[in-house]
Amino acid sequence: MNLLETIRVGLIEVGHWHSGMYVDALVNMKNVEVVGVSDRDLSVAKRVGEKIGCAYYTNYLELLARQRPDFVFAFGIHKEMPKIIESLIDRGISFTTEKPAGTDYRLLEPLVKRVEREELFASVAFAYRCSPWVKKVIELRNSKLLGDLLHGYYRYITGSPQRYVNWGCSWMLNRELSGGGCTINLAIHYIDLARYITGSEVKRVYASMENKGFGLEIEDLSVLVLDLGDRSVHTIEVGYCNPVRGWNSTFSITTRNYIITVYGKEYRVASRDEEEVLSLRGVNIYEDMVRETIERFREGIKPIACLRDCLEALRVVNKAYESNARGKPIILEET
Repeated sequence: MNLLETIRVGLIEVGHWHSGMYVDALVNMKNVEVVGVSDRDLSVAKRVGEKIGCAYYTNYLELLARQRPDFVFAFGIHKEMPKIIESLIDRGISFTTEKPAGTDYRLLEPLVKRVEREELFASVAFAYRCSPWVKKVIELRNSKLLGDLLHGYYRYITGSPQRYVNWGCSWMLNRELSGGGCTINLAIHYIDLARYITGSEVKRVYASMENKGFGLEIEDLSVLVLDLGDRSVHTIEVGYCNPVRGWNSTFSITTRNYIITVYGKEYRVASRDEEEVLSLRGVNIYEDMVRETIERFREGIKPIACLRDCLEALRVVNKAYESNARGKPIILEET
């Protein structure tokens, strides 16, 4: 692709609560033109389309047929995501899909095989990979300074599930449509981070989940313990139980040589000999991810995270729900 060529971008199901961050990044990018958006709710499609100044549709297939975008950012109800992805693959359109890209990893398997066989740029919005602290971990790992990874800890407790209703995404509270609660929605990010940081696969998962906070059919609190192939252990705590505005998050990566901790708007990188505290103020990982994704697509570089990464993370999510239901750890089979 010519580096100066304008990339025609479409967005599917823009009623998703993350879509605004994508739009904000795209409209400020050079050599990018948002040519159309879609949402099943006409009022939503019209609002976003008029904000951008582009065509809008209630049927994403009409968007694809009429505007013929070069690249698509796809959102949507979790259960319907594989169908959207398949439509993009059928048309040879490169894309980024929001996680979790479905509710059952088995439905993603044939789609992953197709994009790999057809060498289609197919990425997944694992935005934490773009965070400065994660990049620092990868930098230390690649330089051989990090040392064996021993433990990862990821805690993210955010607000009430009612916020999804307020955002027009009440389907998130429907287990059939969403695939579950905070595990499939939030924990999947940190499952991906554990795989990404270690370069290893999850071998065993033990999970405990509760819906005590709100009594809904989806869980509002979830704790996962992952054993990875490199023998590191990763603990993930996620929930919708924060009673105040915002979220409560803490991340920690412990290795033989370093401990990297993240709290609030800063992160700390410490070894036996030195310590550095760095700011995260002004960082917007979703906008950074959108910009980097477009540039990678433009230059023919592989995605930040590919569809197979989402398949593997969703597989762990599905096994976590099985673990919770059976009350025991689940060993993941080799793929």
